[in-house]
Amino acid sequence: MISKAVSVRELIEDFHLTNVVPNADDSRNITVTDINRPGLELTGYYQHTELKRIVVLGNKEIEYINTFTDKAHFKEPFAMISSSEVPCIIITNNNVCPPDLYVAAKKNKTAILLTNLKSSQFITSLTLFLSEAMAPSLSLHGTLLEVSGVGLLLLGASGIGKSEIALDLVRRGHRLVADDSVEITYVSNALYGKAPEVLKRVIEVRGLGVIDVTNIFGISSYKERQQIDYVIQ
Repeated sequence: MISKAVSVRELIEDFHLTNVVPNADDSRNITVTDINRPGLELTGYYQHTELKRIVVLGNKEIEYINTFTDKAHFKEPFAMISSSEVPCIIITNNNVCPPDLYVAAKKNKTAILLTNLKSSQFITSLTLFLSEAMAPSLSLHGTLLEVSGVGLLLLGASGIGKSEIALDLVRRGHRLVADDSVEITYVSNALYGKAPEVLKRVIEVRGLGVIDVTNIFGISSYKERQQIDYVIQ
């Protein structure tokens, strides 16, 4: 399976974030799904700090920063959490970016992204998004269906009848997920499959051609994504 990375630019687009650093390098890749809430780093403690994590600043961190009138205290911490190795910094709850952090981030070309979501809500959504987007994946020749709530992946030589079986099952009220090519990802100790964008909702059957199952059997005959429970050769 191939592991993938997500760019900061993709994150901005998917979560509709606002970047306040105009010269930021939004092509940086995010390679780990863990998040850094830099409470200890703001106090000057850097042992075990993982720079490749996204930094998230919420109410607690911003309020702690604002308790100091002398912001020189944060010169080193701000340089650390805005390092060029850090993918980006995200500030939640509509908090205002501290001016000295902006200066440090601009120097290192590190994006500072703003969201109005609460920290817990945003981190939950972000972790789920990264886990799925960066999950190891592969593409297999096969057919995936949901049969009575169970994910069945049919494998076999080309022309052996996988698509005909799929069409017959869809006729009986079960659901197509993918035919011919199945994109499989490994997320949270389970395998999930879906169809490539160009093959969504369609089955190619010899003698009939390409069939859009939703046009014939209705929208309920197709499912976007399904956990794979059984593989049938």
